[in-house]
Amino acid sequence: MEIVKKFLFYVIAVAIIAGAGAVYFLFVRGIAAKYEENLKNLEGRRDKLKGYAQEALPNDRSIEAARQRTELIKQQLTECNLYLARQPRLGHTRRFIRDEVLGRDDREIDQPIAWLDEYNRRNAELRKQLDDARLQSFTIQTLNGLWGERVPNPAQMNAAMELYWYQKDMADFLSEQAEKDLGEYLKLVADRPESFPGKPSDLVINRKPSVFEEILRGFTADKLREVFTAIIINEKQQDLALIFNSLMPDDVRADGTVTDGMPWARPASEAGKLSVLNLTMDDVQRAFVAAMLPPGKEDILNRQRFMDYIMEMRTVRYRTDVIALLEAKGFEDVALRLRRNNEEERARLLQEIGNWSSAKLAQAIGAVVSLRDEKDYRVVRANHSPQILELGAIQLKADIVPSTGGAPGGAGGRPRTEMHYVNTFTMKVKLDFERVPVFLRRLLNNSWRYRVTVNSVMPTEGGRGAMALESSGAPGMPPAPMPPMPMPGLMPPGAPPPSGGAATSDPALAIRKYVWLELQGEAYQFTPLRERYKSDLAGTAQPSPAPAPAGTP
Repeated sequence: MEIVKKFLFYVIAVAIIAGAGAVYFLFVRGIAAKYEENLKNLEGRRDKLKGYAQEALPNDRSIEAARQRTELIKQQLTECNLYLARQPRLGHTRRFIRDEVLGRDDREIDQPIAWLDEYNRRNAELRKQLDDARLQSFTIQTLNGLWGERVPNPAQMNAAMELYWYQKDMADFLSEQAEKDLGEYLKLVADRPESFPGKPSDLVINRKPSVFEEILRGFTADKLREVFTAIIINEKQQDLALIFNSLMPDDVRADGTVTDGMPWARPASEAGKLSVLNLTMDDVQRAFVAAMLPPGKEDILNRQRFMDYIMEMRTVRYRTDVIALLEAKGFEDVALRLRRNNEEERARLLQEIGNWSSAKLAQAIGAVVSLRDEKDYRVVRANHSPQILELGAIQLKADIVPSTGGAPGGAGGRPRTEMHYVNTFTMKVKLDFERVPVFLRRLLNNSWRYRVTVNSVMPTEGGRGAMALESSGAPGMPPAPMPPMPMPGLMPPGAPPPSGGAATSDPALAIRKYVWLELQGEAYQFTPLRERYKSDLAGTAQPSPAPAPAGTP
């Protein structure tokens, strides 16, 4: 008993500890584990909610990011407005410029009587231009009724000039005046010792075509095949600048090293690197074009249209261009397959060029890209003409929209009231079906901002059923440039074979399909924006209204 009494305390203590351990393992541990699990779940939900709160509720980072986005949007909006305000034609905001042909004397006409004489003279010349182009259905509108027997005030003169330039630019488009005026300009500057071109083709022809082809041969056959396929098939309806920029850019490897490609053009800082424009337009041509439209100088005489004409001849290749140029350079089989324009011929063509060498691919690309001589130039010029057979009707309407300019005017600091126009037009023309994209591109790349709706395309001679394009092509303000729409993708398989370009002895390939094209639209010149951004525009050059091709010097 003494032993029991002696160790009883320890026995009881051990029993209590064992019981406590059993209770912990059986109950407390399970409850604690459950609590810990719930705690983790709650913490996870808390962290998610915290993340949501950081994203949804303002904090320093989100506020700064939002501010930067807002500033960027404002900056881009200002740039867009400035872009709209920079018009190549300054006549609608300035008094008429005295000029002989294309103008050595660019003084403004300030006296209303002298201005009125000039206004009447220019409208008479415009009428003669339309008559010479057999566009008698184009009725010229004047605003002499605004001032009647009185002398016109500045706002009336500006409004009349805007209407005049609108009609003048439309007449220039319909009568293809740009090349004629460029030829006159080259005659005007022919006495300058640094001037070399005697005719427009001198600024378009590649004077060293072999160099371009030699450089092309340094690229892989697969890459050249990709470029040539894009040129002859052109499912994306791209011009040459977009094709080379997208398919032959500089290649940046994972280690950061750069392999030079051959884009269409390079910035001034990379002028020494390869580019299509550097290899097809030599330094003398580039220098003359730069002197023709100097940077930083207002384009008072709208010479930007000369630049647009030159670069269009260089960058845009319609389907008929490709066929005729390949046919003239020894690729008759390729040209014939493109003429037939069906899926079977395309498949055969792609299979054939799959076996071509780099040298042959380079030669074929060079044949399309480089205009080598006067004959090539005449082919492309003819294919780039809408060749309007008949102008059925054209009606222009100008609605006066008063606006308040940004500069103070008369007594009391009242704002000066300006007048500008929203010009609407309807037009019906007869032309070859293949000329429809040429016609639309030339129209939309004019000096004006257009909204255009093509109401119908109705076949005439040789028609195979009526077609209609309801509300097609409605660029906004400002519109995107009209895509070139060249080459095989233009006409669906089974349509009549193409016309234009080189002649063919096969009567079946000479079928022509004429259509009447009916369209209507609106044109804007954004005079109020010029007033608002007058200080920003001071001393700046006037760029093309549509984004110029990537190769514009």
